[in-house]
Amino acid sequence: MSLPSTPHQPQQPHQPHHRPVSPPVAAHARVLAQLHQHLLPFGWGPNGLNPLAHAFSPLPAVSALSADSAHSAHSALSALCAVSTPSLDPEPTHQARLALLSKHDQTILEHWQADFEHHFASLSPAQALPSELLHHAHQEPASFWGQMLESCRLAALALFFEDDEAQLIAAAWIRSSSRRGRLLAASWPQAWEDFSTALAPTPNHALPALGLYPVLPDAQWVQRMVDVGVPTVQLRFKSEDPKAIVREVRAAVRAVQSSQTRLFINDHWEQAMGEGAYGLHLGQEDFGLAPMEKIRQSKCVLGLSTHGYVEMLKAAQHAPGYLALGAVFPTTLKQMKTKPQGLGRLRAYASLMKSFSLVGIGGIDESQFKAVQACGVGSIAVVRAIVAHTEPELQAQRLMSYF
Repeated sequence: MSLPSTPHQPQQPHQPHHRPVSPPVAAHARVLAQLHQHLLPFGWGPNGLNPLAHAFSPLPAVSALSADSAHSAHSALSALCAVSTPSLDPEPTHQARLALLSKHDQTILEHWQADFEHHFASLSPAQALPSELLHHAHQEPASFWGQMLESCRLAALALFFEDDEAQLIAAAWIRSSSRRGRLLAASWPQAWEDFSTALAPTPNHALPALGLYPVLPDAQWVQRMVDVGVPTVQLRFKSEDPKAIVREVRAAVRAVQSSQTRLFINDHWEQAMGEGAYGLHLGQEDFGLAPMEKIRQSKCVLGLSTHGYVEMLKAAQHAPGYLALGAVFPTTLKQMKTKPQGLGRLRAYASLMKSFSLVGIGGIDESQFKAVQACGVGSIAVVRAIVAHTEPELQAQRLMSYF
């Protein structure tokens, strides 16, 4: 079930493991991380959350750092995160990324890419398969492919992806490079086949872009949003009283009847299916509790919360109608297990999961709508932007005008 509403408690930043790292691996990882600074999570640096960081502050260049030893390599990687939050444009151009590099680092990158082409050209077609390259990289960590895999993993750690995410990203970089026959360091992997060997999922319900998506505390709020024509709403009713839950879900379903509003029920899957709600929204923690096969076979459209690559791939296996991607910005409404993702990651996630209807969620207010939409999501979920507003109906109409 969803966590109770508590103030946001930021995590401590993840630090790379202190294992021996060769200078070339450290140098390559540093260059990779520097090229993709726009993927740093919202407001984070090596010492934790920077409360003064602004969502749209400009991105400064990062100076070249020494990597003469394993210790200095890890220090260099961590220090790459000592930059302000990504700019309003969350995806710098290829040229803009390369311009971040010093001439020395550009030379490192050019040599690395040339080495890749040399080693790749020596492989047979069977050896050049992504699965074979990854197998060799794991079996022979001192080989070129093993060092490339470790460079990519360390770069992901430097960008504050967690261990499991970093391993997934490193493997995706190997697959992407094998597929292209070239190492394009400034291109973040974003094809489905780079992240998974399974077939790309097909959503069980082909949903359109959901538009404005208020998350509401009770059925009365649902009725207010239906009355002004909001396209999609979610009832997030918190109660331990089964009768109260049934009453609110039933009233919310009744409120959207004879309207075009799609109603999703948060968490309460039995009541949602029993009362004939349009959809059901579940968090990651609910997967092990909810009868997923029964839900897939029902008429209830499934929406799932995700907070990064690992969770997105896990959620995609259930072929949901939509994926919620977040939290984009810090939120005070619930305790989050993951850092606020920021705009750069949101765009990368949206690019990978583009076969789904996508919802941006978490700390988003009106001033950020255009920037979030530019990341490739067709819907924005809001809570405080509606329920804490002095004129919620007028605010809902104004926010709908963005879609």
